[in-house]
Amino acid sequence: MAAKLTACLREDDSVARTGGDEFLALLPEIDSFESLADVAQRIIESLSEPLHLRGRDLVISCSIGVAFYPDDGRDGEELVKHADIAMYRAKQSGRNTYSLFTPAMNEAARRRLDMETGLRRAIEARQFFLEYQPVVDASGRLIGAEALLRWAHPEWGIVRPDEFIPLAEETGMIVAIGQQVIREAVAQAARWRGELTVSVNLSARQFSDPGLAGFLEETVTRAGLTGESLTLEITETALMSDVDAHVATMARLQQAGFRFSIDDFGTGYSSLAYLRRLPLDCLKIDRSFIAELEESAEARSIVSATIALAHNLRLGVIAEGVETAGQSRLLTELGADSQQGYLHGRPGLADALTPGCACRQAHAGPVESRQSHD
Repeated sequence: MAAKLTACLREDDSVARTGGDEFLALLPEIDSFESLADVAQRIIESLSEPLHLRGRDLVISCSIGVAFYPDDGRDGEELVKHADIAMYRAKQSGRNTYSLFTPAMNEAARRRLDMETGLRRAIEARQFFLEYQPVVDASGRLIGAEALLRWAHPEWGIVRPDEFIPLAEETGMIVAIGQQVIREAVAQAARWRGELTVSVNLSARQFSDPGLAGFLEETVTRAGLTGESLTLEITETALMSDVDAHVATMARLQQAGFRFSIDDFGTGYSSLAYLRRLPLDCLKIDRSFIAELEESAEARSIVSATIALAHNLRLGVIAEGVETAGQSRLLTELGADSQQGYLHGRPGLADALTPGCACRQAHAGPVESRQSHD
C-alpha cells in the first residue's frame, strides 16, 4: 500500500502511515484544486487495482479527505483533524471517492457528534416521550391513535424527529429507543383498557432485529393485553428489503394477534406479488395523494384504485394527512375505512383522547410538515 501511494505522489510530496488503515499525505505547493483532484483520482484508481498477496487477489477501496492550508487550518493538528472529518464524509458518500473539508462540513460533523452523544444519554435518562394522533372511522368516531416519538433535550428543547431518527437508525440506537417506545405505547393501551388500538412505527433496522417478536409478545403479556391492542406500521420500502425473513416474522406476530399496516403506501416500490404474500391488515395511503384529492382527478383516481385494491385483498384503508372537510368527504365517498390528520386532531398527549368520542373536525393553524410529527 505504501508503495502504491508513493508512486501516485510527486517527488516532493510526503506520505506516512498514521495507524491502522489510515495514511496521511502532505502535498506542498499545490496550485489549484484541479491539481489535487488529479492526485486523489490517481490514488483511487491505483488502489482499486487488485493487490496480489499470498496467491490471492485483494480488492481495496479507499476514502480520501482533503484540507487546504491556510483556509482549513493554520497548523498541522487542525489540518489533520479537518482532513479526517472530510474523509468520513467521503465514506458516507459510498467510498472510493474524495471529499473536501468546509466550515459547513465541520459544523455538521460537530452537530452529528453532539447528537450521537445526546442520543446515548437520552436513552439512559429516558428523555423520549410519545404524543398520539387520533385515527377515526368514517363517522368521525375515535377508534385508535398513532404513537409519535418526541425527544425533549434538557438544553436543545424538542428535537425534530427527522434530525435524530436517521442517526439513531444508522448507529443502531433505534433498537433501544424503539423498545422504550413499544413499552410506553403498550402501557398506554393498557390505560385505555384496549378500547383504542395504538399504532407504532417500526424502522427497517428494528424490523430486522431477531429479538423483536419475542420482545413484543412479552411486553403485551406483561401489560395484561393481547397483540390486538397494537398495530405495527412499517414502510413498504423497508418491507421489501428482505421479504422472506419479514414474512416469517409477521406470520409469527399475527398468530399472537398483532396487526400490520403498510405505511406511506404509494411512495415506495412494492410489487403486487409481494403485497399478496405479506400478511398485512391495513394500508395507509400517503398524504401526498390526499393533499391533491380535491383539485386533481388523477389523485382521486389513484386513491380510488388503491382503496379498491386494498378491499379486494381484504385489507383496511387509512387515509393519512386529512386536513380539510372536503378531503374527508371525498375519502368517505371513495370507501376509505379510517382517516387521520389535522382535521381530526393534532398529535398531543394521551390525556387529550377519550375512547369512543367523536373527534372535533376543525382545522387549527398552519399546516406543518409530517417530518415534525413522526
